[in-house]
Amino acid sequence: MAIGPRTVIAACAAATAIVHAQPPNRGPDPADPDAAVPPVHHRSSFDGYRRDAEPRVAPWRASNDQVREVGGWRVYAREVDEGARGAAGTGAPSPAPAGHPHGSGGPR
Repeated sequence: MAIGPRTVIAACAAATAIVHAQPPNRGPDPADPDAAVPPVHHRSSFDGYRRDAEPRVAPWRASNDQVREVGGWRVYAREVDEGARGAAGTGAPSPAPAGHPHGSGGPR
């Protein structure tokens, strides 16, 4: 025996009537200023917040000297170019060159 759409509609209508026939939830009168209310508990969103540590940044002169020692920006550009050729057929992104976690890759 299949349940038809009329049966489903009648069941929904009956359920709606039953739900609305229930007595309302009796709580304190909201218009009564002397009504007892539960205490309010507040927890700040910042409870337990830990500030991030500032990253260590090398002095700019030392960074420039290091780049000069390895051969300048062309060395980093070559590393990026070789990495791009190596990963061309794999679908994997090219790894960032050593010492450059931001992966900028040289001139544009």
